[in-house]
Order: sequence, then C-alpha cells, then structure tokens
Amino acid sequence: MDLIKVKWKKPILLEKHPTKHIPFWIQDWNRIPAAPGIYIFSKRFGDKITPVYIGKAKNLRNRIKQQLKSNVPLVTAMQKSGLGSKFVMIAEHIGRPGLPSMKAITIVEKAFIYEAINHGFELANIQMKEIKEIEIISEGYSKHRLPKLAKKISWKEA
Repeated sequence: MDLIKVKWKKPILLEKHPTKHIPFWIQDWNRIPAAPGIYIFSKRFGDKITPVYIGKAKNLRNRIKQQLKSNVPLVTAMQKSGLGSKFVMIAEHIGRPGLPSMKAITIVEKAFIYEAINHGFELANIQMKEIKEIEIISEGYSKHRLPKLAKKISWKEA
C-alpha cells in the first residue's frame, strides 16, 4: 500500500487587506510554505468548521496569494458563507522517493473533496451539475412510428 504524508500547519486567519480593497488577506505570508501541498479555505462559527474551497498547489504561498487576489468565485463564496471567522488550513506534502509531489497532493485533494461532498458541504470550486428536466416534443410527418407513439417525452438528465 502506498503511503502519502502531509503535515498540517496551524490555520491562518484571513483578514481585510490594510490598504487595498481586497476582502481577505494574510498579514504574514511567511507562515505559508513555498512548497507543494493542499489548502482548504474555511469558515468557523462556534465549534463548526465549514470547508468552502479545497485546492492543491506546487507552491502553497504563491497559489493562495493568487487565489485571494483573483479568484472571484472563491472570494464571493467566502463572503456569502455567513457569520464566523474565515481562515485557510494548509497541509504541506512530506515527499518520499518514488511518488511525485503533484501526483500525491492530487490524490489527497481528491480525497478531501470527496469527503466534504459526502458530508454535505457545497464547495465553491466543484461545479455540481443540476438535474435538468428536458422535454422533447416530436412533430411532423415521419415514416417511422416513433413520432406517433411519442408526441411528448420528458426525462431527467443528471
């Protein structure tokens, strides 16, 4: 069995940028390693922690900075997540020979996304397809019997 190790850092509180109009910022970027790993943007209200966005990065510091500056869906989801403190949790990949870091953290990211969805959390970076009801109306002349038998068909598409 393959083993993948990650080391969780202390969660980092997201704050308002002191000069720019950026909703969320981190005052001390040195707390985030410039190393591969996964990150989870979350909200805490009371004892409940709600993941909002789960991602992976070759360089955690650069990726998280980029996300906070330019990822509109993430920032919007964090703003709409309700009352509570907003923070990012970071897990640095502890490498080992034979398993490339990006492959390992992709596996870890997918596992955390899977678990979050299974626990009923809606993540901002997962595009869930809504079930659409589609109606087909068959009209006109045809030598085939199908149009006469099925004038109206409805089904649900997943």
